[in-house]
Amino acid sequence: MAAKNKHDPIFISLTVVIVIVYILTMIANAVTQAGGSVEDGSVAENRTYLTEINPAPWAFAIWGPIYLWQASWIVYVIVCIFKRNENGPVYRNPQVLNYVFLSVYPLNLAISIGWLFAFAADAQIWSLVCLIGLQVTLYIVMISYYIPMKKYTVELAKRQRWNLLCLRILVQNGVALYASWCTVASLLGLTIVLVYESGWTQTAACCVSLSILSLELILYFIVDITVFDSYTRYTFSTYPTVMWALIAILVENYAADRQHMIFALCLLCVSTVMCAIKVVVAVRRRQVSPLDLAPADQVKLTSVQKA
Repeated sequence: MAAKNKHDPIFISLTVVIVIVYILTMIANAVTQAGGSVEDGSVAENRTYLTEINPAPWAFAIWGPIYLWQASWIVYVIVCIFKRNENGPVYRNPQVLNYVFLSVYPLNLAISIGWLFAFAADAQIWSLVCLIGLQVTLYIVMISYYIPMKKYTVELAKRQRWNLLCLRILVQNGVALYASWCTVASLLGLTIVLVYESGWTQTAACCVSLSILSLELILYFIVDITVFDSYTRYTFSTYPTVMWALIAILVENYAADRQHMIFALCLLCVSTVMCAIKVVVAVRRRQVSPLDLAPADQVKLTSVQKA
């Protein structure tokens, strides 16, 4: 491995791979969107396989911000390759984005290309497999980010505040937005498979998918504000993404006599409360227990607050 004051060929090579695969993903999006019929509109909002938790078509406009956010942090990484601090290249001092992050992310983009063509070809089971692959790879990417980010937060706060902010805003929340939407999308894909491939009723399939979403959301919320707070405190994009999806589902499908719509409405209320609690807790802990202070400074702050 190269010295910290020199460039890392592996890091740079993986960054180039990410750029290339990202461009290929945008091309694949353009090709599949152009291939959509007038009736279907596009791959992202295909209306052939309707379920009673299909979001309204405008919900899929979220792919625009998702891809733009991904492009933003990719550009940020490229800029960091050319910038230097007193210890060497910025991306290596300290190196928050490790090889796991840089290796798994382009794999995720490659899977997304596969999903686009599987969905366009009406291969719903393969589409679901790809969506689950997107979800799992993004979770791996986030974990591989959080561990070094926690380790280097104090160092970044002292010497590279701008770098810390870029990592939190562009990388952390950008990938979290992408992962959150893919989580929702995989459950929409599961509903399609259950209804159209396995013969389940709309009510049963929709309730199963919403139950899984509620379980995932509750578990995430609990660990987000407790054991994983030091890792995820500044990850805010998860809850609004789920709220966006649920609002679109209710706008498109709401009927008081549909059990799963009442379920979705309750889940929207719960996710809204979770989002509010998350913001309040993060702001409060920012004041009483900031993550960017060294342990000794934390002790001093606690002493001052008690006094």
